[in-house]
Amino acid sequence: MNKANRSLKNLESGKEYFLELVNDLNSSIRRWEAQILDLEAHNHSLHQSINSIHVKMAERSEEYEILKNYVDSLHSQLTAFQNSNERIVQEYESLKMDYVQMKVYYDIQMRDFQVLMEHVDQTIEFLRMTSIRANGLQNWQLI
Repeated sequence: MNKANRSLKNLESGKEYFLELVNDLNSSIRRWEAQILDLEAHNHSLHQSINSIHVKMAERSEEYEILKNYVDSLHSQLTAFQNSNERIVQEYESLKMDYVQMKVYYDIQMRDFQVLMEHVDQTIEFLRMTSIRANGLQNWQLI
């Protein structure tokens, strides 16, 4: 009976040990289930965050396209202004050269006019002197 008691005691010890293992296993399973639920909640939250980020990315993409088109438009306008500016500068240089040529021509014409006026003044003086002499000669013949 001693042997049977020991076997019974061993079986009871094994049963207790086995029950402890089952309890530990059940505790571990509950912890794992709780962690899985936490991970699923976290995963759901991450999916919502990713969806929100996708929406924001789509909005930003639209804003980027609008801004890119605006920048392209400004660049085109700047290029047009630069081309216009170059044409204006060329026209200005051409007008400046025309002005210089006209000024030179005007100065030549003024000089020629002054020379002509001097000749006219000299001719008038000559005619006046000739008239005085002619009058003096006529008066002398009358005497």
